[in-house]
Amino acid sequence: MSIFWTDKRTDLSGSRWEVWERYYQDTMDWPAFKSKVIEFNPSLNNDSRWLFVKGWIYYMPIKQQPTTPEPPSPEIDFDDVKVRSRLIQQLLKMDEKYTGVPDGILKESSLIVISQYEGIKTNWTSEQKAIGFIQLKAKEQHIETGELDGYWGPQTEYAAELLYQILTKGKTEEHWRPEEINEQPSISWPKQYSEAFYSFFGEKGKNLSYLTPPYPHFLSWNTAQQAKKIQCHKKVKESLEKILVTVREHYGLEEIKKMRLDRWGGCFNDRSIRGGSKPSMHSWGIAMDYDPSNNKLRWGRDRAQFAKPEYNKWWQIWEQEGWVSLGRQRNFDWMHVQAARIY
Repeated sequence: MSIFWTDKRTDLSGSRWEVWERYYQDTMDWPAFKSKVIEFNPSLNNDSRWLFVKGWIYYMPIKQQPTTPEPPSPEIDFDDVKVRSRLIQQLLKMDEKYTGVPDGILKESSLIVISQYEGIKTNWTSEQKAIGFIQLKAKEQHIETGELDGYWGPQTEYAAELLYQILTKGKTEEHWRPEEINEQPSISWPKQYSEAFYSFFGEKGKNLSYLTPPYPHFLSWNTAQQAKKIQCHKKVKESLEKILVTVREHYGLEEIKKMRLDRWGGCFNDRSIRGGSKPSMHSWGIAMDYDPSNNKLRWGRDRAQFAKPEYNKWWQIWEQEGWVSLGRQRNFDWMHVQAARIY
């Protein structure tokens, strides 16, 4: 059930149709409803005749046209609190715990309902409860978010994107993440997922050590909290410390703060890569993320802050130690740098 050529709802994908149908029933906004359908299949155009009767759609095309492939979904800015709130309202609606029109204004009554979900802590702020609810619903869909902590970070943002895709399309989009490419000679660190890699670093989550950062690092999702220690693989500790000392000496604390080189997104985190099934380099504690909100996973050099020329020295400092920037190598995930080659 999803797109319709006759008065029979067959051979159509259920989730998308059901979401559209709920949208129309809630808003009674027929032009917006038509727009959503036409966006999905442009061959169903405004010049054709439409009829909506008692929950059924009748579509009578004036002229059959070839079906156009579905366009990619527009990017949704989940940094916008209203966008997040609208997603939460839609998720509550799916649980039959919200009856209004999703308007992006999260009221106290909705927060009271959210507080009743298992895993949402009573001493959390309203914002933490809202974010925690997104994390909770993502986990129900087997989408990894990391710890259920009520903080907005890159993993939670990515989970929100997938939830949005499920709500609007009934499934997540096939991920565009690049695959491994041509082999090149080793510089310093072994190639990720290679036999040499497993031999050198061992089992993920093991052989970890703690490093005191040589300049202040603050959690990107909670900038009031300073990271006193960085947990990393013991084999990269010396290299990582050398890099951060060089960053401090080159930039100084004032410039580091100005360039947001102190907005830290994490190191060790035993999880899969976002949009994939393989374990992340973070699972070995050999990757670092910086300033995720300005260097998002899908952003290329046209949008990512770290792609600007003023950050060239920052990357050169890492590259002198053999660390690899996914942004510089593959033009995505500019927040990320790792002690493993990708080709």
